[in-house]
Amino acid sequence: MRVCRISLIVLAISILAIQARAEENYWQIVKRYLEEDNANPSAEGSSGTKEFLASLSADELIIAARQCSAEMEQKVPPEEWDMAGMTLGFFYEYYPFKSNNLEDISPLLSDLKDKSQSSFWRHSIMQLLGTEWHRQLRDKPQSRLKAAYVMNDILLDTSEPTLLRVKAAIDSSYFLTNAHTWNLGQDIEIDWLVKKGAKLGDVIKDVKKGKVTPTNETIERNKKIETTIAKSIQAQIDILAEPNLPAYLGVNLLGSLTRLVGFDETGQIKQAMNNALHNYKNYDEYLWRYLIRANIIYFGNEEAKSILQQMINDAKNKHEKEYTLPELKRDLDKGKIERKPYVPGSSLVKLP
Repeated sequence: MRVCRISLIVLAISILAIQARAEENYWQIVKRYLEEDNANPSAEGSSGTKEFLASLSADELIIAARQCSAEMEQKVPPEEWDMAGMTLGFFYEYYPFKSNNLEDISPLLSDLKDKSQSSFWRHSIMQLLGTEWHRQLRDKPQSRLKAAYVMNDILLDTSEPTLLRVKAAIDSSYFLTNAHTWNLGQDIEIDWLVKKGAKLGDVIKDVKKGKVTPTNETIERNKKIETTIAKSIQAQIDILAEPNLPAYLGVNLLGSLTRLVGFDETGQIKQAMNNALHNYKNYDEYLWRYLIRANIIYFGNEEAKSILQQMINDAKNKHEKEYTLPELKRDLDKGKIERKPYVPGSSLVKLP
């Protein structure tokens, strides 16, 4: 009876210890160590931070990152979140090691889907998966594709903050276009021809002509990827047309849409760019030069030259009116701005 009572006491103490650790504010401890490191920037001074972070599990590191993100969201304006993500440097450095080099990113994707999580944390997850952990995820195409679909769901959800939708558009588009190439390249039939000496690009041309037929699995995956990209394009165009779109988000959208021209068979991106150009007064003046450049460089819209002069006349911001826009006009007049060929739908591979 006494042994049983002792066992229950030990069990209760263990449970309390686990609960206490689960409720611990890991970020405050990390921050305290980091402050000590800054006060004493020596190898000895940083050992406390390293030891503490090394002692945390992958799940505990996620808790610390959530706690840090909740604080950052209150302190940092949204337009600075890309740079402020550096605050999560401790997570960026230690989480891959604790998660077997990102072998399973499902815990991160769960938080990304969870609307109760802070927007800063969800934004940072996309930043980490889409940019910072590029090397670790390079050889994990299935993980990248799963992340792309989660991000695209955020993009398509109009109840999500526009900031997160635009971030999701950028990173999911990058993953999806890469997955499109990977999906065809890894196909058994296509891979066999490449290993025999054929160039992947030439084989894909033969696929488009019906001379080479991929496996059913590749065909179905390709259809889903291309359908998802089509929905992404439409959602991004809708966001671009929204009134009072912040300039920093507009710049990101213009960049994302121009990268998707090869997947736009109907030319709707070009039309959306032209509409935005004609409605330039609906946008922040900082965005005007990017509207001109996108229309000229990627869509061959020579009408942009005359609209640029209208912009100069209409601009209220002194720097834009007297320096940025006139300089852009001089470069255009002198032929200094390179044009890219506009080939809509060139990346699409229509499979049976």
